[in-house]
Amino acid sequence: MDPSMNDEWQRNATRWLGVPLHPLGELGRYTFVSGSYDREHPLDRQTIQARLRSFQFQIALAAVLLACFTRNLLCALRVFRLRPHNPTVWCCIFGSFLGVATNLLALASPFSEHVHCRHNVWFITIAINLSIAFSSAIVLRKAYLALCKQYWVALLGSVLIVPQFGFIYILVHSPVTLTTREACLVHYPYYLPWYWLAVTTPINVFFSAIFTHVAYRQYRALGTAAWKELARDGIQTMSQIVLCNIVCEVLIVSRVGGGLAELFFIIDWWVARMACGMLGD
Repeated sequence: MDPSMNDEWQRNATRWLGVPLHPLGELGRYTFVSGSYDREHPLDRQTIQARLRSFQFQIALAAVLLACFTRNLLCALRVFRLRPHNPTVWCCIFGSFLGVATNLLALASPFSEHVHCRHNVWFITIAINLSIAFSSAIVLRKAYLALCKQYWVALLGSVLIVPQFGFIYILVHSPVTLTTREACLVHYPYYLPWYWLAVTTPINVFFSAIFTHVAYRQYRALGTAAWKELARDGIQTMSQIVLCNIVCEVLIVSRVGGGLAELFFIIDWWVARMACGMLGD
């Protein structure tokens, strides 16, 4: 959390279901950019321009992500026509739909004073968490099938997925504010990246061990043709999803990008959705 973010603001803060809402997270975009919420300290031209640039960057990013998630959703729908009863395809569709809805909200929010920064953050927090959980379920199903449907794989994998939902609780209780440099920013506690690392590392190690075992088994059976077989079975794609998750974990914990480090959660989310279109069952 930002060291400058003290607890003084919580004393008179509005609360929703016991969660204190920071006043700067409840402002409309126009109100914040113009500085009309604090007439005693009018903004200079440079500050207004800086705030506009930060919002322009977020709008541009949302537009790019919307195009990417829309493509992923269309790919998932095409696969759905061929395999309508495949649970993996349903997970891909749901995760991609959440990505489209999240970025549509992000694009619409600058044009409405009633959609606040907090609304965007809470919606995207829930969307990312559900989507990552569905991605883990997809990888778990592939691992389950790769080991010939051994029930201990499904049971242990499911237990390792559950702690990921604590991410929602932590972020919902973190202050959300509009800032000049980052626009909409979450002041999450310092331990959040470490929590995420702690809950995702075991399941990534679990999946990596399974796919490494499968790859070695295929190599012993097929030799140099094993990689092509792994690609056909989707193991190659699953391994790439796990690797991307590990890389993003390291970047988040290392605070690469400073206050914008949380963008790596979105990057990891998008890569997992993109991989869905490449899956074969």
